[in-house]
Amino acid sequence: MYLTIVMNFADRMIVGWNLSDNMTAHDTTIAAFRRAARKSGFQANNQIMFHSDRGVQYGCTEFTLLLKEYNCTQSLSRKGNCWNNTVAESFFKTIKCECLDNFKFKDQESALSIIFRYIEGWYNTIRIHSALNGNSSLEAFYEKVRILAA
Repeated sequence: MYLTIVMNFADRMIVGWNLSDNMTAHDTTIAAFRRAARKSGFQANNQIMFHSDRGVQYGCTEFTLLLKEYNCTQSLSRKGNCWNNTVAESFFKTIKCECLDNFKFKDQESALSIIFRYIEGWYNTIRIHSALNGNSSLEAFYEKVRILAA
């Protein structure tokens, strides 16, 4: 199974994700991006920077057209340069250590349930991040809203 995420770098919140049984762009990057767009209210005038690795799902025509539809600027790591993806790679290490390594999944539905509870019920809402001064993603988000409203 393949877990694809869209993370807001500023507050480390996973704003979109999808679990699929194949690596097609439709079921990985496109599905996760569309979820993120619905959840976050992306609009064509938001000037979003979308950074990813150089996987074929991120570079295919279907996905790049979707990014253009939302007026996103795509940023890809240089070939062989994994340092630009450290935040996403850190998330995948964290979910493996804190969650996935503790289970043996019998099917995709059970994996989906556990991943949902981890991302939406723990990682985005409660788990603290050193990069956010010991706050959770949700607390960092509300702090940003408070500052913008002031």
